[in-house]
Amino acid sequence: MGIGNMVLFLPFLKALRLGYPGAHIAGLFSSSNGADLLLKSVDQLVNEVIVLNLKGRSRFSRLLAGIKAGLKGWDMTIIRFNGVKAEVLLAGLVGRSRWRVGHCTTEEYRNRWNNFLNIKIEMDPGTHEVDRYLGLARGLKLEVPGRLPFFQLSEITRQHVRSILSQAGLNIHQFVALVPGSSGAQTWKRWPQSHWVELVRLLEKQGIHNVLIGSAEETSLCKQILSDAGGPKSSAVLAGRLNLIESIALCEAAKTVICCDSGLMHLSAAVNTPVVSLFGPTDETRTGPLGNGHIILRAGSCHGRCFSLADPMGHTKCNPEQCMNAIEPSKVCEATLKQLGTPHFQSHEVVRFKLNDL
Repeated sequence: MGIGNMVLFLPFLKALRLGYPGAHIAGLFSSSNGADLLLKSVDQLVNEVIVLNLKGRSRFSRLLAGIKAGLKGWDMTIIRFNGVKAEVLLAGLVGRSRWRVGHCTTEEYRNRWNNFLNIKIEMDPGTHEVDRYLGLARGLKLEVPGRLPFFQLSEITRQHVRSILSQAGLNIHQFVALVPGSSGAQTWKRWPQSHWVELVRLLEKQGIHNVLIGSAEETSLCKQILSDAGGPKSSAVLAGRLNLIESIALCEAAKTVICCDSGLMHLSAAVNTPVVSLFGPTDETRTGPLGNGHIILRAGSCHGRCFSLADPMGHTKCNPEQCMNAIEPSKVCEATLKQLGTPHFQSHEVVRFKLNDL
C-alpha cells in the first residue's frame, strides 16, 4: 500500500477492530514505504505491523518471508485489491487461514487467485476506494461506523510543528501548505515545476504565507521552486525536515493544502483541512479527497480516468503532462482564495469545479 491507500483503509480497520475487539490484528507489508509508520501511529487498530522489506529481493527470499510470516498462524487473511503477492498467499496458506477474504474478479478488476478466496467481495465500477475497502467489512457482516478517514495527533506533535513554523518566520495561524510531489512511482500525477513557481508568486502578492512540504527526496524540488520564485521571505521549505506524522500536523494547522492526488491530500482531508487538489489522469470519483469543502481542479480539456483498475497503464496511452500543464496557476490561486475566504462547506460531499466554473 501507498500512504494514500493506507489512509483510505483506516475506516475498514476501525470496523474490523470493533467487530473483533479481542483479535490480534497484524498489518503485513512487502516493503517499508511510510504506510506502516502511519498504521503504527493509529492507536489500537492493529496489534502488530510486519514489514518484510522485500524490495529488490529474489523470488526465493519472498517465498521464505511468506513462510516465516505464515508460521505465526492466522485465523483470517484479508487481501485488498492489487494486494495479492506470493509472500501474502504463502502467509495465508502456511498459516492455515480458515477465512480468506478479498476482492474477486469483477468488470474492471481481474484477480488470478480467486480460488484462494473463500469470502469473495465484488467491486462495482466507479466506486470510491474507501467504499471498496468497506465492502470487505460488509462481506464479514461487520457494522461500519463511518466512511470518512480519520487521524488523531498528539498535542506534543502539534506544539513541535508550531515551533518549527515560528522559527521559520511564518504566521502559524494563517498559512497555506503546498505539496509539489507525489509518489515516486507516479510522478505523472504532478503539476509542472514552473506552475508551482508562478503560484508561489501569485500567493505572495496576496500576502499569503506558503510552506512547501514533502519527503526528503522532494527537498531539492521544493527549494528550486522557492528559489525560482525569487526566494520570498514569507515562504519556507520544510520538505525533508518533518517526518510523516509532523507533516500531517502541519497540514492540520494549514488554512488549506494545495496538492495533486497524493497521500498528503488524503491525510489533509483526514484531519479536516480543506484541499485544493489538481487532478489529471486519475479519477476523483475513485480517489478524490473525502470530507468537507474540498475543491478539485481539472483542466477542461482533460477527461481523466485514463488510469484505472481496468487499465493500470492507461496513463501511458494519453498525455498526462499536457493535462496537468493545462491547469493554470491563476485558477489555482483563485481557488485558494476562495477556500481562504469561505467558511468550510457543511456537506460531506466534495465540491468540484472545472476551471471555467471559478
